[in-house]
Amino acid sequence: MPALLCALLSFIAVAAGKHAATGTCTSGSSGTAGVNKVLGYVTPWNARGYEVAKQHKEKLSHICPVWYQLKVQDATPVLTGGYDVDAEWMTELRKPKDEEDRVPRIMPRVMVEMQPEQHIAMLTVFKTDVIQLLVRECKRNSFDGLVLEVWFTWYAMGLLQQHFALAKAFLQSLARSLHKQDGYDGLPMELILAVPPPVPAAEGQPAPITAAQFSELEHFIDGFSLMTYDHNGYGTPGPNAPLPWVQANLKQLKPPRQHREKLLLGLNFYGRDFSAHSGVHDVLGNGYREASALQSAVRNWDEAYQEHALSYKKAGEEHVMFYPSVESIQARVSLAQGAGVGVAIWELGQGLDEFMGVLAKDEAPSERDREL
Repeated sequence: MPALLCALLSFIAVAAGKHAATGTCTSGSSGTAGVNKVLGYVTPWNARGYEVAKQHKEKLSHICPVWYQLKVQDATPVLTGGYDVDAEWMTELRKPKDEEDRVPRIMPRVMVEMQPEQHIAMLTVFKTDVIQLLVRECKRNSFDGLVLEVWFTWYAMGLLQQHFALAKAFLQSLARSLHKQDGYDGLPMELILAVPPPVPAAEGQPAPITAAQFSELEHFIDGFSLMTYDHNGYGTPGPNAPLPWVQANLKQLKPPRQHREKLLLGLNFYGRDFSAHSGVHDVLGNGYREASALQSAVRNWDEAYQEHALSYKKAGEEHVMFYPSVESIQARVSLAQGAGVGVAIWELGQGLDEFMGVLAKDEAPSERDREL
């Protein structure tokens, strides 16, 4: 893997010339000052997220458990994953710690897993059946709506270029059907759409969602969970979400002032580790703690990217790890606050304990944030 080795050594050399930063932040008071909406994802394969959600529920406006898959079986649309629904956990979430604390809305994610021709059928012949299926499941489990993840698939298969009108009509009908139903809290159910960043990490690639498409959807979609992470993916070592790129995505989809809170800036609570021989792998909190405890570990702050990089050697092999820090999360929360948008966290169980404390901090937006 000579290309990765070259890039890795180059980054280590550059990082070594920058100042090390090891500052931490303690948890602040309850409440999310300056950020109207905070959505937190939890996953069945990371039980810690369920506990974090309960512990910090007063800081979250929405919680999205990753439970469902929408498929077609025997020419019929079906929902799978209902076995993951945890009614007892939902009951605990809906008990406020204090009388003044808000209770988060619980909106599970539905991932659409279909063949290309089945996607077209979902937008046409299966449209009514799919919408009824989704609404019925929300009512049966006392959900407050759902988070739909399908946009990137539509983009990747080229559906949006030819059938955007069908996609819009489907989403609008689903939103209307949900809005007619009350959630557990007595308010209308909501539809949040998970969307990829409009500014691709790779130059020359078409935008997965355009400003024109966004402007046609923002009037009836209740929220957009913007996936502003995975900038470097599994390629060349680099930051997960460099701040200039995150800011460029916000500018690209900047909605009218009355709709800004519908945009939820994605925050990654996971990281990536790059090495020449072991390749690239995802890192959670425990992995970061283990690496940072090594004698060879040096943590460097990149002022331009507003991210930390951890350089270390293990078993004779050089590594560079990009994992969030209190400082990097605070920079992005401040950006969201200044832009008047919310945040969406992927995912609650992957971070360090101190990360949630950032959501309680109330800091004035910088001049850079106000430019949005």
